[in-house]
Amino acid sequence: MTAPAFIEESSDSIRWRRYLKYKPSGVEWLGDVPIDWIVLTTKRLFNVVNGSTPKSTEMEYWEGDIPWVTPEDLGKSKQDTIFDSQRMITSKGYMSCGTSLVPEGSLIISTRAPIGYIKIANREMCTNQGCKSLVFKISQEDRDRKFFYYLYYTCKPELESWGQGATFKELANSKLENILIVKPPLPEQHAIAAFLDRETARIDDLIAKKERQIELRQEKRSALISQAVTKGLDPNAKMKDSGIEWLGMVPEHWDLVSIRGLLVQRYEFNIGPKTENILSVVRNVGVINYEERSAAGNKKSENIEQYKIIYPGDIVLNRMNIIIGSVGISKEYGAASIEYYVLYPRDGSIDKNYYANLFCSKEFQESLKGIGTGILAHRLRISYDDLKKVKLPRPPKNEQCQISAYLDIENGHSNKLIMKIQESLDKLHEYRSAIISAAVIGKIDIQQDVLA
Repeated sequence: MTAPAFIEESSDSIRWRRYLKYKPSGVEWLGDVPIDWIVLTTKRLFNVVNGSTPKSTEMEYWEGDIPWVTPEDLGKSKQDTIFDSQRMITSKGYMSCGTSLVPEGSLIISTRAPIGYIKIANREMCTNQGCKSLVFKISQEDRDRKFFYYLYYTCKPELESWGQGATFKELANSKLENILIVKPPLPEQHAIAAFLDRETARIDDLIAKKERQIELRQEKRSALISQAVTKGLDPNAKMKDSGIEWLGMVPEHWDLVSIRGLLVQRYEFNIGPKTENILSVVRNVGVINYEERSAAGNKKSENIEQYKIIYPGDIVLNRMNIIIGSVGISKEYGAASIEYYVLYPRDGSIDKNYYANLFCSKEFQESLKGIGTGILAHRLRISYDDLKKVKLPRPPKNEQCQISAYLDIENGHSNKLIMKIQESLDKLHEYRSAIISAAVIGKIDIQQDVLA
């Protein structure tokens, strides 16, 4: 592995300098490592402990005080440590299923797709079978747990590459135990961990500020859309009570029509298949090619003949994520999962762009919570039988087009600003990963920097 681009090689600088002597590690992802670092297998330092799941029908196993960690728990937390979980179990629960309590300070890793989420256990806990725990064999005085947290954080691509399985990838114990890692001398472990704590805290603060900027821009855009699609562009228009709580007052000359009176659901399936171009919908982005979405997305089905056909100009909604804005207009021909509703205008009185914008309004999304089913508020399933009955405003066609054109211009400005902030945010994430990787596998000498 070559040195990251940010490492300063000049003789008059000590910051980001490399170690003076290296040796081949014999491991591709590690490359050359400092001369006094030890290369060894995971099982030399850790016991790998499996997780399990108590019977869901036995109420006495659940709602206890023991954290039962899943990959979802690991993925949603931004902290380095994990203290609790969405679901907690009782002592009877963990004894019933053969899972093991692991001590505070153990590393908890997701080993089923997505593989590689990692946290430090902040108390005694257990996991389901989608996670494995790395329990230190050596005493607290002989190792720095935070160093090894950062090391396995960097190791995520390696962990993923060792995953196996047809339906979903899983990292087996035998694979995890034999992954090769490095063990620097203890003073260097402490120095690297302390440095990365400081550096990642600084970067995370910048990331949080950028994310907040994007959030504020999106809130402003959402408010602009809501005002335009529910009140129109004429501030002097006479208003009437729509009789619909989320709409409130609307221009007097607007009609109110159910979705089934405005849009038709497309029921054409990809039998043949007719296309290999698989599409997806991403919140605040719209319809994109499936390959462009992040690895965290749902896995593509192997049987794409059951997918729905989408034509250019169709409105596409994710029935599980309509409430958080997973809506867009397709620019291309393709197919998408049956989890999507594919809609097109019933007649020439409908401007598809106006209704795509209306579906993105916060008021409309909030109104659907009353008809959604499911446990998680942001993942409520909206059935089409219920959705099609929802009443929406229908301005005259020319007014729909004017609102769409106005929002195109305004949202265009907003999207450019968001993209610029996002580019800066992406660079911060890249730098964060690079600095962690460079430090824990010995590509920069943190001790020189500290001692300088």
